Amino acid sequence: MIDRVRIAADGRSADFLNIEGNKGTVNLLSDPRLLKILTDNGVDISAVPIDPTGDGFLSILQGIAFPLFFFGGLALINLARMR
Repeated sequence: MIDRVRIAADGRSADFLNIEGNKGTVNLLSDPRLLKILTDNGVDISAVPIDPTGDGFLSILQGIAFPLFFFGGLALINLARMR
């Protein structure tokens, strides 16, 4: 039997703890009855809050840093071969 469920902020996965103390992670499907089933069976449900400290600009910069270095390096190699 499941004792506790922690639903991730994105709602796509959940960590669970059963009555024996075993932990696990499951992927969640979009089932509108899931929360009702869990609460009817006495399962403690909690949701993990979204981390508000994430900086949008920094994450965008980190996402494009590798492609910029990669294509910049290719451009420099190409430029050196042309000379």
